[in-house]
Amino acid sequence: MGVAVAPGEPARARARDIRAAGHLDTQSNNGVLIYVLRADRAVEIIADRGINERVTAAEWESVCREVESHYRTGHYVEGSRAAVAGVARLLAQHFPAARASGNELPNQPILL
Repeated sequence: MGVAVAPGEPARARARDIRAAGHLDTQSNNGVLIYVLRADRAVEIIADRGINERVTAAEWESVCREVESHYRTGHYVEGSRAAVAGVARLLAQHFPAARASGNELPNQPILL
């Protein structure tokens, strides 16, 4: 993806930079980036405008806090699963599969 990560930059700023550089837009404007800063055990969710019009900041925050609680106790697999499940639940609620236009973005993690 080729995004420089500046030391000391807050996780939210890093996530926004990565999203912008990665061209994560979709036809329905419902792309979602789950950003994990392992060193700080911080999680940020950056969503495109289409899904953000329907999901509240509190709902995204709730998913992030659940993931971080797993990470704090060293349960990284469970935390990662909670991240994907939480985002999937919100996407399914607001963008049901019947309306989906296919998989426009890669699903595999990108390590920076």
